[in-house]
Amino acid sequence: MNEISKLAVDLYKGQLTQYSKDDANDVLRQALVDLNGGSDKITPKTFRKHPELFEILEEALDVLIVEGITDQFDQFVEEVVLDWGDTKVFTIEEKRLFDVAVVSDGNNDIRRDRLDSGEVTVRTQTYAVGIYEELHRLLAGRVDWVKLVDNVAKSYNNKIKTEIYNAVYNSYDALKAPYKVSGTLTDEELREVIAHVEASTGMEAMILGTKTALAKIQGSTADSLKENRANFGYIGHFEGTDMIEVKQAHKAGTDEFAIANDFLIISPKTPDKMVKLVLEGDSLITEDTDGRKDMRYEYTFIKKAGFAVISSSNYAIYKITG
Repeated sequence: MNEISKLAVDLYKGQLTQYSKDDANDVLRQALVDLNGGSDKITPKTFRKHPELFEILEEALDVLIVEGITDQFDQFVEEVVLDWGDTKVFTIEEKRLFDVAVVSDGNNDIRRDRLDSGEVTVRTQTYAVGIYEELHRLLAGRVDWVKLVDNVAKSYNNKIKTEIYNAVYNSYDALKAPYKVSGTLTDEELREVIAHVEASTGMEAMILGTKTALAKIQGSTADSLKENRANFGYIGHFEGTDMIEVKQAHKAGTDEFAIANDFLIISPKTPDKMVKLVLEGDSLITEDTDGRKDMRYEYTFIKKAGFAVISSSNYAIYKITG
């Protein structure tokens, strides 16, 4: 089972060493057929008799989901994977410096200070993707593995990504000056908010946004930055501060952008990241045993996830209105 799942993951990621893509698809399909009792015909009965068919998909999708989220969010999302039923409580420490007093010799009557801390519990909820048609076509040999997992993994990751960015965008109102800026984007304002983030954390800052949002930053007119804009659509860094592109996406089933193009996130480069993401339990594939009126059966991919945006993390948001 593990070898088949590994083959499926390698096939998806284009990291095959032993087979060509076509050969790997044939090997994988034949393994599924063997697990299906030697039959390439799929019915609700054969799936109930051979639940191991789902195990391959569940194990492979677990790997791909986690890797996809890590690749997309590594800069500012802390990811934790839990067993079923476990709960993650994050301890949030206050981020500020102690006040240092000047006193006379022999005097230690000063005001004591301490850093406050709090706790945030991230609750998970169930996210599901229907996949019946793809499974049927896979065993019938009419679609390859890459197309199957691409639809499932990308759909799931797109949903998580959209919800995280929407939560960050909506956290603007919870921020306090000088970590919330709204108006026409200017180098002076951007420079100042970057300085505040770096001063409050003692760490180097970075600017995150969609390509459209990053393209609005003008910065220097140096030839190297002009070349970056020509090649990538934005200047790449602003006065020494790295710019990180957030890949845009569409809302499922529409041509509407999922991520707002009118805001920038200025975040410190720190291990204590501003978003906490929890994935609970293994991936599951379940069968709709009730069926439908047309006698078709549906199969659903399920993965539990939850997240929280920590507004005390000393990040800033610049909403661009002009």
